[in-house]
Amino acid sequence: MDGSRLDVDRGTRPAEADGASLSLEALRLGWRPIVARDRRVIGMRIELYPAAGRPPESLARLLAAVLAGLAADESLSFPRGLVVLSPGGMAPDASLARWRGPRNVLLEVGSETLDASHGPLVEAAQRAGLPLVLRSGKPVPGDLRRRFSYVIEGPAPASGATEIDPTLWVREIQTRADIESALARGAAATIGWPLDEPAVESSAGLEPSRRAVLDIVRLIQSDADVVALERAFKNEPSLAYMLLTLVNSPAFTATAPIASLKHAILVLGYKRLVRWLVLLLGVSSHGSRSLPLVHLAVQRGFFLEALGGRNAAMRDDLFVVGAFSLLDRVTGQSHERLYASASLPRAVLEAVRAHQGVYGAYLALAEVIERGDVYASERAAELIGAPMAKINAALLQSLAAADALTLAAPLGRDPEVT
Repeated sequence: MDGSRLDVDRGTRPAEADGASLSLEALRLGWRPIVARDRRVIGMRIELYPAAGRPPESLARLLAAVLAGLAADESLSFPRGLVVLSPGGMAPDASLARWRGPRNVLLEVGSETLDASHGPLVEAAQRAGLPLVLRSGKPVPGDLRRRFSYVIEGPAPASGATEIDPTLWVREIQTRADIESALARGAAATIGWPLDEPAVESSAGLEPSRRAVLDIVRLIQSDADVVALERAFKNEPSLAYMLLTLVNSPAFTATAPIASLKHAILVLGYKRLVRWLVLLLGVSSHGSRSLPLVHLAVQRGFFLEALGGRNAAMRDDLFVVGAFSLLDRVTGQSHERLYASASLPRAVLEAVRAHQGVYGAYLALAEVIERGDVYASERAAELIGAPMAKINAALLQSLAAADALTLAAPLGRDPEVT
């Protein structure tokens, strides 16, 4: 394995393992992106915990519940990037011998849960076709360690660790210094990405292509005609190219390829165009520095949108809240400067700028789930009045949707390395 992406057949749907899967209401989830050395998001690490007092009968049922959620939207293929499932505090058990799932799904096992008796269970999981990832902590016997495809360490190497084979990933990334340290140690990927530091240095103004993206927002908000929007895209060839890439991606079900900008705009509709702005912004950024943040922003947009239920106006607003929540980090510009020429609803701006207003709690929920804070996510769920089953379903579907867009979008040029 090369540390990037496992091959998986397009359209593969996960089979249930060990009987019916658990209800999503019984799970508490967290997630982080898996980012390669070249800044591409190549997968997702999903942390899963059973709700208090509701332990699963088997590990396979816990995993099956998550895979079923990722495959729930039949308009999308099952994610094609890496899917690392990280059950909290659970060791391999006999149920994994009957595992049947896509080849890009991996099971993360904490070294603190392993002892010599788990050797046969680890071997059985491998025979069943489940690649394994070791989360390093305490020492693991060499013969057992060699059965894992990847090893995950924290920013500081584990005490006494002298080898980085199997392929090394590094988690708990909080700063640029963490990234640089991980790359220096030979890490093939990092799990997580710094959210508190801008991806680019602040500048006196926006680059023309970034300004064009915000100009399109302004045109949409003012109900400009299709000809005006088409002209705006034609003025920025890279943005026009990305628009056509998106409408022809697996996230859509067009009966024939779309090559007309006017047709693409009509297919998406004015409000749906706003949903793609963060992804478009990623193309206009310098190199690949902002790609992980763009991915996170798009996923937040999909996640919050799904929580809007059948209220179309609320869904549109929530997408913008999630998708625009990281624009200041992506661009290095303040929210006030970014939105000076983009007229957005007050409720959206209150949430994005200060986590306030009717949508502030929704954005807070997305953030605590990204941190894997189980208790905080339960409190945030209560604030928005949504059951955990709905929140978990929305999260997993948003991860699948973001994966489809990421893999459909070309980088445009070779990405830079820190």
